[in-house]
Amino acid sequence: MFVLLSKFEFSMKFKIDPKIMFQNIIDFEYYPNFMKQIQNVKIIKKSENEIITEETIILKSLIKKEIVQQTIHQIKENKIHSEIISGIAKNSIIDIILDKSEEETNVNVKIELKLGFKGRIFEPLIKKYLKMYVVGILRKINTRILEKN
Repeated sequence: MFVLLSKFEFSMKFKIDPKIMFQNIIDFEYYPNFMKQIQNVKIIKKSENEIITEETIILKSLIKKEIVQQTIHQIKENKIHSEIISGIAKNSIIDIILDKSEEETNVNVKIELKLGFKGRIFEPLIKKYLKMYVVGILRKINTRILEKN
């Protein structure tokens, strides 16, 4: 049984075209270059509207925990719906929606963190790292795009 522990959302603004931002967000295999805690991202299956990935993530605080999970990413125009389908955060959902406003792209992120019994002891750590990863990856994508141009 899974327990919904946290629901949170945030948004960020970038001076980048949403299509370019979106293409970089779905470049999942590049994520280990953004965060050292993301050890590996492997594409398991890929189609036009869906990508299944397997991620290996290292969480460190007083203890070190390696998490291997799989995620289904449903790709729509300017929207990514990601559901973790294995691991301690199984059934957790991350929605990323990009909206263009004037000369900026608004990136809206909604997260539903669900953890099973084993994962509950890591909840504060997972919640902290999850937001840190998403914010960090978006900022590094922004920097990567600006450096290319």
